[in-house]
Amino acid sequence: MKELIYMPSTVGKNPDNPLCDLNNDDQAWLYAELVRAMAVFAYHNQQKDEVWNELVARKPKRFSKGKNGPNSVFSIVAGILGNYAENALRYDGIYRISKSQLEDLETAFLCLHAINASFDTIRFKLSLFEVQD
Repeated sequence: MKELIYMPSTVGKNPDNPLCDLNNDDQAWLYAELVRAMAVFAYHNQQKDEVWNELVARKPKRFSKGKNGPNSVFSIVAGILGNYAENALRYDGIYRISKSQLEDLETAFLCLHAINASFDTIRFKLSLFEVQD
């Protein structure tokens, strides 16, 4: 299991779902793994196999709901990557992730590990000190 370090951010407007800053090394690792997950999704999509059906159809109850209803593993990973690309451009390379997205990613990586053991499961750990810039 890979532990990723985060700290609540000083920005954000939703006290029920605060934004978080990730340790720089952990953020780089996470987004590289999310891109790798998209490559795995593409492979299974081309195969039109049962794994692909599970990735897009299964909607674990632990996932947050999206704008159009329950999320799947695919929609969580694709949505977070899309947010990352958009917000990193908008905010000069700074990207924060919400507390609910941290929880969604922990569940998504359990599913990714189940379909491909090369993916680590992950756990987000609150830092007692400010994360590095």
